Amino acid sequence: MIPRCVITGCTLIFGYQQQHGDLFELGSTWIFNACGEPAQREDIPTTRKAIMVREDFHESYFERRNVFVFLKCDAVLSLSAAEYIARAPR
Repeated sequence: MIPRCVITGCTLIFGYQQQHGDLFELGSTWIFNACGEPAQREDIPTTRKAIMVREDFHESYFERRNVFVFLKCDAVLSLSAAEYIARAPR
């Protein structure tokens, strides 16, 4: 199976940081390909597509070279991101 890109231009929120990049899905897993360096977390406008991963001492996700891998059950999509994915053709 090949991961499917579901959002280009998304914000990943983890702990007290955030990072921009693209969100992919593969079965019950989200894959986030981040670009640039993490920034200090700030309030995300409700219109922005974002995903927040549960932060349990770095145990709920795997990260290597700006690629984050985590289970869908360990993350929450913003309303804007959830609506965007629901409208996308499969």
